[in-house]
Amino acid sequence: MSSSEKPSSGYSFRTGTVAELQAHNSKYSGWIFLLTSVLGIVLCIRTVLDIFVKRLEINYKAYLFEYGKPPNHFFDWQIISSAVSPSDFFVFLYMGGAVAFGFGIYILSAYLMSRNYANDKVFFVEYQKQIVGWAFFVAKKKI
Repeated sequence: MSSSEKPSSGYSFRTGTVAELQAHNSKYSGWIFLLTSVLGIVLCIRTVLDIFVKRLEINYKAYLFEYGKPPNHFFDWQIISSAVSPSDFFVFLYMGGAVAFGFGIYILSAYLMSRNYANDKVFFVEYQKQIVGWAFFVAKKKI
């Protein structure tokens, strides 16, 4: 953008502080972590249940073929227990590991954002008084 051009209507540029940028980012990071964790848990549970139901259907058909009649009730322990695989538990372990990894990244980012930013510069782009972008310049010391 040349110096003679003006920003589009509603946009403004200003300098800000690192504390303001941190406050803006932390406002959403907890919710993002929570929502991605819940999404991961839901997808893992859905995957395990989908596999379980398919195995249960196959076992039910095998029982029907072997004995020539359906089981006394659908929730027969023998059929249900044969549909559960030990590998299903690894999916839940993976799910827990993914949530722990996400939480670790969240803590690490909070730690990295807590360093001293006294000489750094932050420039904000706002649209109708809402922050829509920023530039962060780290001041380096000359050696």
